[in-house]
Amino acid sequence: MCGNNSRPSYGGAIAILNPLERIPGGLPSPETAVSGRLLFHSARDDTLATDATFVHDEDAGCGGEALYTIGIHKLGDLTTSALVSPFIHKFNLGGKDSDCNTEPRALSASLSHPLRIEVGHEGIIGRRVTVWKQGGASPLAEGIIGYN
Repeated sequence: MCGNNSRPSYGGAIAILNPLERIPGGLPSPETAVSGRLLFHSARDDTLATDATFVHDEDAGCGGEALYTIGIHKLGDLTTSALVSPFIHKFNLGGKDSDCNTEPRALSASLSHPLRIEVGHEGIIGRRVTVWKQGGASPLAEGIIGYN
């Protein structure tokens, strides 16, 4: 890959999540902005993910209740609406967000079934991932899953 890649690889998979625009030409309010890293990992196996961890960016809110629905789409196409793009996996991630003084500020969850960290067939690499506030109608952030 090109450029300065000073971040070490930790195995598993990662999606860099960026906030979506809420209205044409406008960014989401700070209360609904979601950005950070979504990590898929396992303590025992680098080819399967048994856990997911969302690590907030430094400027994101913290210390409150955070309940999200995470959707992994069938394709990695960001040009279609997340509302019509089919899913292959969906899970909830939530609970009490880490304290603002705790680094990293993160939410973690065990997945109900392992996800394959590979390309194609049942793998999650190269697929689009979207984040919704639990019960929300519009997505808050999205990214593409890649190797970590």
